Amino acid sequence: LGAAGCRSNPQPFVDMGNRLYAAGHYEEAALRYRKALQKNPLYGEAYYRLGLAELQLGDGNQALGALVEAASLDPDREDIVGKLADVLLFSYLKNPETGKQVYQKLNEISGKLLAGTPDSYNGWRIKGYIAFLDKRPEEAASALTKANQARPYDPELVASLCQALFQTNRNAEGEKLALELIARHKDAAAVYDILYRFYIASKKTREAEALIRAERDNNPGEPGYVIELAFHYQRTGQSG
Repeated sequence: LGAAGCRSNPQPFVDMGNRLYAAGHYEEAALRYRKALQKNPLYGEAYYRLGLAELQLGDGNQALGALVEAASLDPDREDIVGKLADVLLFSYLKNPETGKQVYQKLNEISGKLLAGTPDSYNGWRIKGYIAFLDKRPEEAASALTKANQARPYDPELVASLCQALFQTNRNAEGEKLALELIARHKDAAAVYDILYRFYIASKKTREAEALIRAERDNNPGEPGYVIELAFHYQRTGQSG
């Protein structure tokens, strides 16, 4: 019984797959996760890891299928449900016209997470992204603020939250949050871009220049930021 139990244990294959995944060998990792599922077809962790590997391999359909299985087997794992939501959001963005089922699934995931945990990061994050995509910036700002309170200063989330704040004329809040995020994540390119566009639209040329200079100085290994500064001078008629 002991030997049989060992042979039927999927975890060693998952562990091996995780080591391969960490080394960037995604195809070999996926093979190990599938081997784990042969040992136990109801092992949610193996489906989750397989979904992550398929994402790295660029197979969105295979990744979605694996993550759906993982979420159905381990519905209380926020990391699994959150990653599934990311894939669904990407799918919806690619094709919103035919994404009614995806849209409904995202709302269902958000509602279920918030029903179980009222301060769920993923619950509020998904709710906020849906509102943002629906062009309801007030609702998006409210939900994304709650997500940021649950897990502060995630660069991707803060980028969307800043956009929602600027769209609702909560400019001081949006600027403050963007600057706080940049202080913590000096490579947060999306937040620099959002704040820069706000400064230019608001005719805050000096602040825009200071921001572009800070982005360049904070990321010395990125020559693209030097080019951005040159474009700024060209756009504003200044000289460096």
